[in-house]
Amino acid sequence: MRTNKTKAKLKAGEVVIGCAITHPSPYLVELMGALGFDYVFIDCEHGSMGYSEVEDMVRAAELFDMTPIARVPENSPSTILRFLDRGVMGIMVPHISTRAEAEAAVRATKYFPEGERSSYTGGRTSQFGTRGLTPRQFYEHWNRETMVIALVESREGLENIQEIASVPGVDVVNIGSNDLAQSLGLPDQKVVEDAIHRIIDATI
Repeated sequence: MRTNKTKAKLKAGEVVIGCAITHPSPYLVELMGALGFDYVFIDCEHGSMGYSEVEDMVRAAELFDMTPIARVPENSPSTILRFLDRGVMGIMVPHISTRAEAEAAVRATKYFPEGERSSYTGGRTSQFGTRGLTPRQFYEHWNRETMVIALVESREGLENIQEIASVPGVDVVNIGSNDLAQSLGLPDQKVVEDAIHRIIDATI
């Protein structure tokens, strides 16, 4: 069973470095792994990847023990589940604007008792059931290793940032600066920068 080195480094207060990919290319993922990146960010909200293509990119990341993270297109349990079952170790959920939305993302990503993720212990995340783990061992492992990343990118999210950041199970709060700027009415750059720092301060 794989461990999430990116999550471990973040918990230890270390810097992690990764890169985003918006089109299907296991070759590029391998290149990033060879260059020593900690994670690959597979953008499936704006990118063109399908589930089977994501799975091939995850396999490429695994060759270098690099953490595969997918930005899903929506905060939906069925959508999040299909990416998790491909083997991604981090889920970035877009447009998180309220505590309830952050809690829903955690529930969809985590198994019992932390969430309600549907179980499939015979797939590639369990190495096809070859490890002899009990369901409880399997659930505990992936609850511990899977990352939940809340993407805050709206005025509402900015106003609710303290509550979003305090949700148990949210490991990272990321910022969608372009959408945030639009939501704020495309103000001067200083206003957007102040909003970004407000979000950062809420996570410290």
